[in-house]
Amino acid sequence: MIKLDHIKFPDHSRVWIYQADRKLSAEEKGMILSKGKEFTSSWAAHGHELMADIHIELDHFIILVLDEQVEAASGCSIDKSMKFVLDLQKDLGTNFTNRLISAVWTDNGVQLYSYQEAKTALENGEISSISEVFDNTAQNLNELKTKWLKPLKDTWLKKLLEPENVQ
Repeated sequence: MIKLDHIKFPDHSRVWIYQADRKLSAEEKGMILSKGKEFTSSWAAHGHELMADIHIELDHFIILVLDEQVEAASGCSIDKSMKFVLDLQKDLGTNFTNRLISAVWTDNGVQLYSYQEAKTALENGEISSISEVFDNTAQNLNELKTKWLKPLKDTWLKKLLEPENVQ
């Protein structure tokens, strides 16, 4: 279980999870946090300040947290957060929006796999149906804390376990 107790927001808070397509360096994480703190401190919806924060987890994940009971995000404010992430992507030469790369928690930390790489890793026994995969579709902080990691057999990668996909 990955501990996220340092995120000091209520469990109902909304989250957006962005996974890098590679490990982030210390310098990159510092830059993301600096720009992220600047962004979240000025983030607003219809002129109302949003109670938000940014975190980097496990050198691969940017997590935006927003307490929508204080003020809810609007379509425009969500668009602004997406622009912030896309600007980071451009600045760092990395991808935070490729949903076809799966992150698996292993003894060596976070390992990233394309669909084909995950298939090969299953065939080679590097990962299995019970390997823990990060589910970046969590909607709130409680889901992030309790359901971020799921067995591969309970994720979209389960189709790799079907007989026609396993050799």
